[in-house]
Amino acid sequence: MTDAPHSPCSAKAGPIEIAFVHRADRYAHQIQVDGSAWLESIEGSEVERWPASPPLQELASHSQPAGGAALLLVGMAGRSHWSLSVAVAGEPDRLRFDAACRANEPPVWLGSTYRLRCGITATSESGRWLLVKANSESRLALEATGAEVVFAAGELTIRPTDHSTKLPATARWQ
Repeated sequence: MTDAPHSPCSAKAGPIEIAFVHRADRYAHQIQVDGSAWLESIEGSEVERWPASPPLQELASHSQPAGGAALLLVGMAGRSHWSLSVAVAGEPDRLRFDAACRANEPPVWLGSTYRLRCGITATSESGRWLLVKANSESRLALEATGAEVVFAAGELTIRPTDHSTKLPATARWQ
């Protein structure tokens, strides 16, 4: 297998864009603002049962009635199934991410992990995270539903706050 990327697929809402590229056995993605990468997903390997981000192996793009693309991704690691949808969220500069994992065994880790690109800092403000680019007026706000957001050592993690211990179970974070 090669790590050479294939053609990317993306969704755009105003200055915000999410771009997916296929690497090895899954899709990685970057969140860009004004054409500059701010966050990039940290992916696991094909042997990890609980990777740092959902192992997304299939991607479909659909047009929304109100315009713009909705991206739907699914994948599997171990005995668990993962999904992610990304769509324009009713406002011209807002993307909505909806991730889930159907776990068939006790999860060791669930969530999405991102590396902040050079020059991007994160601060917590009134229950949401604000990302700022050095020497720029650009800002990116992250609001989580059903999830906690943690920033440490140049990485941002988004973890579901509610998941059942009775298996199989589905955990969801937005």
